[in-house]
Amino acid sequence: MNQKFNLKGNNFIKNMLRYSYLIIVSLLFNAAVNGIIVSANRIISVNIDHMLAGEAVDISTVIIKFIYLTLSGFVLSFAGSRLSLKYAVRVINSYRKQISSKLYRIDYSYYDNAGTATIINKVNSDIAEAENFLTEHFATIITNITAALIYANYVRRINVVLFVAVVVSYPLVIWLSNILVKKMRDVSKIYRLKVDAMLGIDHEAIMGYQIIKAFGLQKYFENRMHKASEELVETEQIRTGISNTAIVIRRLIQWIPSILCAFLSIWLVRNGQLTVGELVGFVVILEKFVESIIGIPFAIVDATGCMVCIGRLEGILSAKDEYYGDKTEPDILSIKTIRYKEKCKKESNKCMENKITKEESNIHIENQKNITTEEQNHKIKIQQTQIRENIYQTTNITNKVSGEYGLDYAIEFDNIKFAYKEGENVLNDVSFKIKNGENIAIVGSSGGGKTTIFRLLCGLYHASAGTYKLYGMDINEWNIESARENMALVSQDTFLFPGTIEENIRYGNINAIHDEVVNACKDARIHDFIEGLADGYETVISEGGSQLSGGQRQRIAIARAILKNTPILLLDEPTSAIDEGTEQLIQDALDRLCKGKTSITIAHRLSTIKDADRIIVLQHGRIVETGNHKQLLDMGGVYAGMYAEG
Repeated sequence: MNQKFNLKGNNFIKNMLRYSYLIIVSLLFNAAVNGIIVSANRIISVNIDHMLAGEAVDISTVIIKFIYLTLSGFVLSFAGSRLSLKYAVRVINSYRKQISSKLYRIDYSYYDNAGTATIINKVNSDIAEAENFLTEHFATIITNITAALIYANYVRRINVVLFVAVVVSYPLVIWLSNILVKKMRDVSKIYRLKVDAMLGIDHEAIMGYQIIKAFGLQKYFENRMHKASEELVETEQIRTGISNTAIVIRRLIQWIPSILCAFLSIWLVRNGQLTVGELVGFVVILEKFVESIIGIPFAIVDATGCMVCIGRLEGILSAKDEYYGDKTEPDILSIKTIRYKEKCKKESNKCMENKITKEESNIHIENQKNITTEEQNHKIKIQQTQIRENIYQTTNITNKVSGEYGLDYAIEFDNIKFAYKEGENVLNDVSFKIKNGENIAIVGSSGGGKTTIFRLLCGLYHASAGTYKLYGMDINEWNIESARENMALVSQDTFLFPGTIEENIRYGNINAIHDEVVNACKDARIHDFIEGLADGYETVISEGGSQLSGGQRQRIAIARAILKNTPILLLDEPTSAIDEGTEQLIQDALDRLCKGKTSITIAHRLSTIKDADRIIVLQHGRIVETGNHKQLLDMGGVYAGMYAEG
């Protein structure tokens, strides 16, 4: 959706005001430079009149004054430019941080609706345009206004008639500029949408390169790209046409006051109302005055496209934030609920007394500067391991007492309804309870609602109706970050970040030591492969891990989940991209991983979930069957039919 450039509540404007002191000082410097120009012009005018009157003129004094004014003007101009640039950099840097921070807080639905290409275009090219607005157009507008006021005052002091003649010439400029601004704004909106469309095709072509090749879609995508490119060129030609028209009009309008004032000044000189020196000074200043005042509306025309981009960026900042729950800070313990915090704390007090916090560990390490590197590293490993052991131990105690206070169930869905679009429910009255340590599988046809349940579990979306409880507490009462600390996700579409293999695995626990990463990889059956690489765990992989096989990427994702060591596991067909020879090894690792933990598995390959404690069968957003593998086969219903089809 295109956003208008509104001043009220505009974050870009707020940032501009925040650092306004820099631009104010810059304006003062620029005003001083224009004052120097006026002073130099006055020196010329006065000395010309002196010479024409036959009076003696000290040329050396005049030269010294000009040198002084020139050097002063240079220093002030340089300082003003530096401050103006510093202002632009600080505003844009602050604004960019706001955008970046917002992208991590924004509701997941925004990404679904906006599209990857559009978001990338906004956070890159649109911010570049915003920066261009500050460094080019905004600076031009404010400096030209300052200059025009100073020059206008000088013209007024020379001759009021000439001043009036200059001023009355500019309503035409304002009228024409308003027309051009409106046209440029409308075209700029269309242009940005065309850029989004073309970038979208580029993104599809890059991400789907293999599919395009496999299905012979090169020509189809080429034609789409050519069409999008032609439409973009047409729009750009319109933009360029408007800009060129503005330049032509600007040049023509510049002649209006110049010609008018030329005739007036000659008449005034002839009638003795204007001296020759004043005439010369007026001609010099007139050029700068006209340039300044005409530059204002046309700078606004040029800035209109930038304002459209700023409006689009404001659309990101005004988007709905993800709901974080009633708590503002995450829980210390993985699965401790707010409601039973005090009771759990009493039971786990002994363990908590021995717990070493990360902050305490860091302070302790910082104080050991006299210890050798080898000894220090050893102590760091011991302390980090102790931290995790204490947290894990405390979590187990909390788990133990949870049953005493009615927290037998890790997850509860009660009459959940959900719709991505109003009136089109994806889930209808879905209800189930998952006990602590229970292994659940969710199966069903494509579009049945399996992935939507996962999104609700992760808090990416919130139910349209019904209640979702995590460890006995409504998900809306949780701090969502704390809730997610209880969960590890392995999806069928594994995403790997640019960086080393170890860095990618450590995203499961950024504080993990190398030995823990290695152990996780051994459990995921990927350690031997990594060790066989030239750089081992320091091997750099590209975005998405394209140089790795699907099975290798999936095992890295499983290692990442193992390293996180959460009480709840969300598994979206984790063995889907693994060959049959590796599948059993991975399945064994997952079985060990899931033991004693609560796991929910989306399964397309039914053979992988035969041992699940319970299987939930979805159809058209409703639960139609529930039971274990044998029970469902005995029913001879939907599940039995799916299993028979393979």
